[in-house]
Amino acid sequence: GHPVQPGLEELCEDLKEKMVQWNCDYLFVVAETHNTMDYLRQQLGDKVITTSRIRRRVKDQSVQAYAEAEKDFPADYTMLKNNEQYLEEIYLLSKCNCISAGKCSGSIVAALWNAGAYEEMEIMQRGLY
Repeated sequence: GHPVQPGLEELCEDLKEKMVQWNCDYLFVVAETHNTMDYLRQQLGDKVITTSRIRRRVKDQSVQAYAEAEKDFPADYTMLKNNEQYLEEIYLLSKCNCISAGKCSGSIVAALWNAGAYEEMEIMQRGLY
């Protein structure tokens, strides 16, 4: 089964708590969509840090919405470029002091690359698909 990710609102509330508990001034975010980034920036303001990677703007979480959002990518933007930018973000995430994330391949790779150096770590899973 595939891990079920926490909902965005739940994740945001958890991140707010963790930032206080773990004494974190900023939050480096790796996210595939503008929707997630917009929501976190609305809730956390300038505390959100990210890269300038091209992201999808989706109407909902359906496969069709994600496919339609790809039409907004520049013509020369390839899946290879997207994957390179994603891996750059995962590498940066592995260099952070702490990690609080949903269980996915990216958070697992970041934790492996971090090699146990995180001061605090929480990888969440809300069941399996």
